[in-house]
Amino acid sequence: MKVALIIVYNHRFDKNIERIETLLKNKFSNIYHIIPFYDGNKKNVITVYESSWFFSGYIAQAYEKIKNENFTHFIFTADDMIINPNINENNFLEQIGLKNNESFIPGFIEFGNNNKETWRRIGEAMGYNPYIKYNGAEIKSILPNYIEAQNLFIKHNLKNSFEIPYKKALKNFTKDLFKESYYYTSKSILAKLIKHPFSKYKLEYPLVGSYSDFFITTADIMPKFCQYCGAFAATNLFVEIAIPTALVLAAPKIKTEKDTILKGTPFWGDEIEKECQKYNYELTELLSKFPSGQLYHHPVKLSKWK
Repeated sequence: MKVALIIVYNHRFDKNIERIETLLKNKFSNIYHIIPFYDGNKKNVITVYESSWFFSGYIAQAYEKIKNENFTHFIFTADDMIINPNINENNFLEQIGLKNNESFIPGFIEFGNNNKETWRRIGEAMGYNPYIKYNGAEIKSILPNYIEAQNLFIKHNLKNSFEIPYKKALKNFTKDLFKESYYYTSKSILAKLIKHPFSKYKLEYPLVGSYSDFFITTADIMPKFCQYCGAFAATNLFVEIAIPTALVLAAPKIKTEKDTILKGTPFWGDEIEKECQKYNYELTELLSKFPSGQLYHHPVKLSKWK
């Protein structure tokens, strides 16, 4: 087994490189940093040219630089994330609870579920159509067709990724209703909601969401996975829809946190400061007291931690 640990940077934070390597160099032999617009000379930093909103494109570009290194697994993590300190390149499968042939992503968000779960990115899913031209990018022939994609989703037990109830869509659209990028889609939804309040909106292509700051892939799926990631980035599909959708289309076996030993913990809003204060902004304290059942802690802005 040969593992690549790939640190993904949303923006250019070169100062994080040394701190991250100090934390991880004794646990992983092959560490790479994917940094947008990097112009330094570190050999294990891969320069990419893409918006962080579409960092699926980072993955596609970076893979071309390391695809011949004979890695068996690729672990992708954000530069502001701390992985459970007990995890290393030799035991990560056992620690997390993965089989050798399983890829991993924290968990899927199905847009058509009949639950109270809301996610503002539903608007971007509804406005996405891979069958039209996006500023010169044509990807229709690259992706599986609709029926093929639908069958792959069903295989992964994702059966609520094709239609969205209009009422749920409207609820998710509320904050973004009059933003330029959503205007025409939301206007159409409003019109249809008035006429057919109990009907559903059919997505132009099967899509699914997921928190995507930590995921693992097996080597065999990387060519297809990266091609799909690149295609979605080229057509401006938001990354937390692009990566999970590409994974579903490319990976025969995917495990999520509902079936793993360790569970990740992302923090949001006021929770972030509360957690930082809990460890006094001391990395050594966080690492020494890291919860045993926790896969990762996110975010940890290294510039603020001692």
